[in-house]
Amino acid sequence: MEAEARRILAAALLPTHASAPPEELQALVAGLYGGNPPTGVVDDFIKEKRKEAINDLLADGLDPVEVFGDEFARLCKEAGLDPTDVRRAAHRLTG
Repeated sequence: MEAEARRILAAALLPTHASAPPEELQALVAGLYGGNPPTGVVDDFIKEKRKEAINDLLADGLDPVEVFGDEFARLCKEAGLDPTDVRRAAHRLTG
């Protein structure tokens, strides 16, 4: 998960023509925060994206249980959502 977040952040922060190693991104972030970068940023980022993905599926009338299959419970946990609540919402929306 952390590697996924780093790739996304690197793509957003570095010029598209640059091919920089992860260490360069880490140095950039450390410099922005004076050597004391915030903690938990990657986990918060992943949580936000997982929650957004589940909500988008529900908004589109899709059942996250069917879409994510065996990964459903893990993704709910990463999103900070109760799988039972998501199942209920999906059932209400998809019938």
